Amino acid sequence: MPPTPQNRWPLLDEATGCQVWVKHGFAALCEGITATVVAPHGNSVEKNAAMRALGVELIEAGADFDEARGVAAQLAEERGLDRAERYRMRPRS
Repeated sequence: MPPTPQNRWPLLDEATGCQVWVKHGFAALCEGITATVVAPHGNSVEKNAAMRALGVELIEAGADFDEARGVAAQLAEERGLDRAERYRMRPRS
């Protein structure tokens, strides 16, 4: 499998009793749906190509991941999409 981002989901870990890592592009491909990924301009060319090879709709927007995250939020709202954050956000203490 080509190198693409994968994420660990602690709630899935709890539910299954083991570590669960998800490759969203591959999971979407297996389910016959399209994953939309927003990555900043200048993201790895190789990673972008690998995601596209899995059928991901890749949108390059923003100068960094924070800006890309903002575009992803707006796009999700406009298209009625569910979001899967790249990083699990921790509550502030």
